[in-house]
Amino acid sequence: MNELRDYVDSLFIGHRKTAQTRDLKEEIYGNLEARKADLISLGTSEAKAMEQAKNSITSIEGLIDGNKKVYIYQFRRELLQWSLIYLISACIIMMPMLMVHIGTPFSTLGFLITIITGIVYIRFSAKGRKSHLNDRTYVNLTHFERIRKLFWAFWAAFVLVYTAVITAMYFGSNIWFSRKVSISGPNELAVIVIIYAVPFFTIIIPLIVNKIPGLIVKYEVHNDEEKK
Repeated sequence: MNELRDYVDSLFIGHRKTAQTRDLKEEIYGNLEARKADLISLGTSEAKAMEQAKNSITSIEGLIDGNKKVYIYQFRRELLQWSLIYLISACIIMMPMLMVHIGTPFSTLGFLITIITGIVYIRFSAKGRKSHLNDRTYVNLTHFERIRKLFWAFWAAFVLVYTAVITAMYFGSNIWFSRKVSISGPNELAVIVIIYAVPFFTIIIPLIVNKIPGLIVKYEVHNDEEKK
């Protein structure tokens, strides 16, 4: 049984097994072994040298590439705030859908999510305004940059597929047989436009995710604030 190896392994619990973390783990283990050997050579007992070596590194969060220590309460509060702003804006834009009775379940769900988000934001703001302002934790900026790109890619693919399906349903035969597309009047035109617009309301999701990297940078704890 290697006590030092087990200790280093425990520091990496919860972290993904990547080439970077494997290399970092071996580097930390080597450094701690060297520190332990140095202490023993200076006359420190093995047990005490082991303890001092382990105490020299108690967390690896600050050593992971892309990890940023942030004021987590303020970060989450502003993320909730932006989510609420986007949702309220979407609800306002969705009003015409209710007027022509299109996408009523979708609109109702949107209003319900907005109300729930508003309640969560109010409770979150009131609960932690004083007691959690200085709460800090590590968030990986690189991870969220990658997630942001993935969300935009998935959203774009969703809109393209949805648009293709709707076009095939409404105009497939006209396109196939090269017939002129006929729209009976402004009401039908409004209905078609709204149906095509429905997936664009889901842009709220990538917009919210898009905010995360910027908020990480905004609420990062800088060196001169560490001692506060």
